[in-house]
Amino acid sequence: MKRNTIRRVLVLGMAMSLVLAGTAQAEGNKHGNKKGKKGSVAQAQVQPGHGNGPKVKPEKHGGGPAVVEYQVAKPRHGRANSVRIPNQHVKVPKVNYQQTTVTSARLPKGARAVAPQIETRVRSFNGRDYNQVLQGYSREYRSRDYWSQRYNRFELVNGGYYYINNGYWYPAWGYDSAYSRYTYDIPVYAYHGLPPDQVLREAQSQLRNLGYYRGSVDGLFGPMTRSALRGFQSEYGLPVTGAADEATLYALGMS
Repeated sequence: MKRNTIRRVLVLGMAMSLVLAGTAQAEGNKHGNKKGKKGSVAQAQVQPGHGNGPKVKPEKHGGGPAVVEYQVAKPRHGRANSVRIPNQHVKVPKVNYQQTTVTSARLPKGARAVAPQIETRVRSFNGRDYNQVLQGYSREYRSRDYWSQRYNRFELVNGGYYYINNGYWYPAWGYDSAYSRYTYDIPVYAYHGLPPDQVLREAQSQLRNLGYYRGSVDGLFGPMTRSALRGFQSEYGLPVTGAADEATLYALGMS
């Protein structure tokens, strides 16, 4: 009888101990979970490599404010996305453009290479104006005696006679009725005293080298030669005479 009573007391005590232990454990778990949650939040803020959260980095010197660094999580597949931020402190160098004239910008390819030399010759020319040369020119037919008494040099070129006067070749209208085809019906500058056909060949060659003339170097004063002379004169600000005058030949380097 006594043994059974003692055994029941021990079993009841053990049961009570188990109940009390379970209650204490439940309370501990309740408070522990709260502390654990708070600890996990702080841990996420200071530990790197967990998602896109910030990483708090304390200042090395003194008690200054903490430096927050953000770490971007890498995707599972492929490369991480990157964002390029323009540097606002980069100085863009200024480009110095060489100032050129509008005239030289329109020149043909061959003329652009020697444009400075030609422009220098145009500015430095101090010869006679072509209008002064035209003032003494007349298309009136005269006899051979008339021309011979006034001028002492004549050249037969391309079916007509020409005389030289003050550095220019003029057609001697009526000098010989058998030769009355005058290719050069306006004055031509007597470059180095050459006959007018040779002067025109030199001019055509220079104009072709510069890209203004595309015809043959034949010494003829046709529409293509006149057009080339006008184009060259217009580009360089010369009087647009359409003639092989002194200023134009000087600008072409024929001096």
